[in-house]
Amino acid sequence: MTKDKKILDNITAFPKETQDLLGRVKIYETELLGRVPEFRKKSIQDQIKKFLSIKIASKRKRVKAIRDEWCDSEDGKISKESLDMLKKHLGGNDPDTICEAMSLVTDARIMEFVPLMAKHLTNEWNIVREFAIGKLLGLLKLPQYAEIGLKMAQEDESAGVRCLATTGLGYVIDNADTKTKKAILSYFYDVISKDIYDADTKQDVYKSITIALDIPWEQRPSIVENPDLSKIVKPDIIQKFKEKYGL
Repeated sequence: MTKDKKILDNITAFPKETQDLLGRVKIYETELLGRVPEFRKKSIQDQIKKFLSIKIASKRKRVKAIRDEWCDSEDGKISKESLDMLKKHLGGNDPDTICEAMSLVTDARIMEFVPLMAKHLTNEWNIVREFAIGKLLGLLKLPQYAEIGLKMAQEDESAGVRCLATTGLGYVIDNADTKTKKAILSYFYDVISKDIYDADTKQDVYKSITIALDIPWEQRPSIVENPDLSKIVKPDIIQKFKEKYGL
């Protein structure tokens, strides 16, 4: 099923006026494609796609406009209409818009939308997964996502996602459930004590350890390419980590 077909089949996600428009387009497309030669169908579908992208974009309130509403509000509240639109943006397909929406949800602490953010932990776009796990663990500090965060830290195909998942675990490890906490500690201990892990993974885990130990921000290492671990990892920090968690 094409992206355009998905849009047409989900017309209830839009305001009434836009639903009417998309409904008419769907009928038009069905009738027209049934009458034209095969070689003309792609051209017609491309035209419909362009038409829809323009119309839909004009009907939806941009995430920036919703953010401006939140920033300008004296009580920090967002109207129901804008919240409904933000919810649609979170459920959309454009990665940039999804990331914008997740940032606003995080900054405004719209906690009822957190489950919608969590759905993007398996998004096909690396940048969307980065945003999702980074916000859920690193900024919102939600321990209920520690288990999937650990899985992403170990298995995600993207180095950026693995990095944000790993460092984010430092914020939630103390509040994770017992089983997940033990699994995180076991993984961290393996990484810092075994040579089978590469320097990037060791760097990420060490950064997470400094977070878990509440080391002052200015003393935490920055994530860099091709890290020289001898200049980054401090033995006394590793020792404090082992002592705190009984390793």
